Amino acid sequence: MGMVTGGDIITLNQYTDFEFEWEWNLSVSGKTGVMYFCTGTAKDFKGFTYQIIDDTHHPDGLKGGPIRRTGALLGIIPPSADKVLHPPDSWNKGKIVVNGNHVEHWLNDAKVVEYDLGSPAFMKQLAASGTKPYLGLGRKMKTALVLLDAGEEITFRNLRIRELYNGQPMGITVAK
Repeated sequence: MGMVTGGDIITLNQYTDFEFEWEWNLSVSGKTGVMYFCTGTAKDFKGFTYQIIDDTHHPDGLKGGPIRRTGALLGIIPPSADKVLHPPDSWNKGKIVVNGNHVEHWLNDAKVVEYDLGSPAFMKQLAASGTKPYLGLGRKMKTALVLLDAGEEITFRNLRIRELYNGQPMGITVAK
């Protein structure tokens, strides 16, 4: 009998511009991620992934290079070399910010990845990654957020999604 897992967790709402913050505690040799800019169906979807992995024990983290380590835009952009990642079985904090075409990945309150969808620099990184093309690849779209179930032991807490409008939290007026 195979291992039974909880399955992916997918938000009911979809978001255009947002900040998504969460905390996680990953087991030794664990691997998972948070997917966004998702396309496809609930059973067969593709998108960009904020990688969460045990950089020092999981084979992908060890041998896959920086583009497969925690905080990376998985397979495309490596996280900052000076990132701070707490060891397995301790808490880390992640954040994804999408504001217009500008996207950021944060790890433990430090920005570790940023890119601009459609920019020449990003399109070059995307082409160099060898990512298999699919409809919507590299384009901004309204998206659900997906906590991926890779069959590893992980705990999430303090999940917060805040929609943005013109770079500001919705419902807040900025005085001119």
